[in-house]
Amino acid sequence: RYDAVPTYLLSAEVLRDTASLDALSQLEPALELGVHLHGEFCSRLEDGSCVPASTSAYMQDETPSVQREQLGVITDLFHKAFARAPRSFRAGRFGADARTLAVLEEFGYPVDSSVLPGLVEATVNGSIDCSVAPAFPYRPDPTNLSVRGSARIVEVPVSVWRHPWKGALCPRVTEHNVVGFGARLC
Repeated sequence: RYDAVPTYLLSAEVLRDTASLDALSQLEPALELGVHLHGEFCSRLEDGSCVPASTSAYMQDETPSVQREQLGVITDLFHKAFARAPRSFRAGRFGADARTLAVLEEFGYPVDSSVLPGLVEATVNGSIDCSVAPAFPYRPDPTNLSVRGSARIVEVPVSVWRHPWKGALCPRVTEHNVVGFGARLC
C-alpha cells in the first residue's frame, strides 16, 4: 500500500553470525540494511573478546577516537558480510552527539537514526537531550544532532509517542512512517 522499504539495523553480534547473514542476504533487495552500534561489542575486552556480559554505554560518552575505532569495526563487519558499505546508522541507546555526527560523515554514512524525539536521559558523562528534536527527517546542525541545520547527513528520527499512563516512549505507526521503533517496551 505505501511501497515502504523496511530498514534493519544490524548490531555487531548479528554481523558475526553466519546463519543471520545468510538469511538477511536472501531478503535483499526488498529491504535496506544498516548498522546499530553498541560500542561494547566493537571494542576489545581485557580477555581479547568483543562480547560483554551486558551493554550500558553511550557512544557520546566516548572520545571521537574511540567512536571512530568502534564505527570502523562495525563498518568493516558490514562490508565483509555484504561487500558494500552500510548507508544507515543508529547509536545504541540513542547515545549519539555532534561528535558522532562528524565521525559518521567521515565514514560516508548518509543517514543516521539516533535521535528519539522527546528523550531526555542522563549518561555517564552528560545527558541526551532530544526534547526539541523534529519528528520528521531533517539535516541536523553539525553542533547539535537534535536541531535542524546544514549537516550532510540526514537524521531520520525514531517515531514515538508517550504512553498516557505508563509514561514510556512507545512505537508510533502512522501513515507517515508505516513502521516505527520504540525506545522501551510498552
